[in-house]
Amino acid sequence: MVENTNAEIATTSSTKAIVGTLPSLGELKASLGENLTDLGKVQISTVLFQDAHQAILTQENNEEIKVPLSVTNKDNQEFALSSIEYTPQSLRIGDSLV
Repeated sequence: MVENTNAEIATTSSTKAIVGTLPSLGELKASLGENLTDLGKVQISTVLFQDAHQAILTQENNEEIKVPLSVTNKDNQEFALSSIEYTPQSLRIGDSLV
């Protein structure tokens, strides 16, 4: 999955709730169209802040997905994955998306 492909992704593995109740995949497909992809659980395994501005997400089956990122707080090394719908705006390397 690369830029502008929609996915259902909910929360990070941290203890604070970042995203509230989300629609089901079926509700999203009914609302936004059938070409949505459910990535399942992925971990942000690599973040490239220099030049590429890219995150590498690793799925449970060890497949990697490369997506663009936007740096939201350089000092805290926080970023957003704006090309994936329903992701938090302050992610850090090692966060899990469910």
